[in-house]
Amino acid sequence: LVIINKEGAIESINPATERMFEYDIAALSGQPVQKLFPKEGATGVEDILQVLLTKGRKHILDLEAEKADGQSFPVEVSVNEFEAFEGARYMLVILDISERREVQRIKQEFVSMVSHELRSPLTSVQGFLYMLAEDIYGNLNEQGKKNVSLAERNVTRLIKLINDLLDIDKLEAGRLRMNFKHTDLD
Repeated sequence: LVIINKEGAIESINPATERMFEYDIAALSGQPVQKLFPKEGATGVEDILQVLLTKGRKHILDLEAEKADGQSFPVEVSVNEFEAFEGARYMLVILDISERREVQRIKQEFVSMVSHELRSPLTSVQGFLYMLAEDIYGNLNEQGKKNVSLAERNVTRLIKLINDLLDIDKLEAGRLRMNFKHTDLD
């Protein structure tokens, strides 16, 4: 939590903010809020203050924050206005989303790996099993046909599972095409 006045000066921070930004209250007290988000305001404190006070009050903002040592990290910021004895004040609720971003990156790498490293070879195996079942490579005995049929079902199930994972990724990214139509539930 960071409390700022209407000019954008930091008046108070909580211990979690001290740990997150690696500043103590004395180092930030009276400083412009721009100090926490130096990469966000190209032309000065008014830019980031304006963004915080307009967009931050209606939406959660994704911003790039900076620690005392200059290390950047992603945060979500929301702003709430309240009245204090001295007048209007703004409370910034800042959430470090570094771990969330890392999880998203790992998930994206996993989806990419599944797509390229598993789906293609499984499709080839599925084609080979289909040709075995059709006796293209010679006749199979009854036990061989059962085994090929079982393998074919398992490969088809794995490919379907991989396609479902890829569809979920597309859905989350807003790239999944949906065709809606009315249907009779009976």
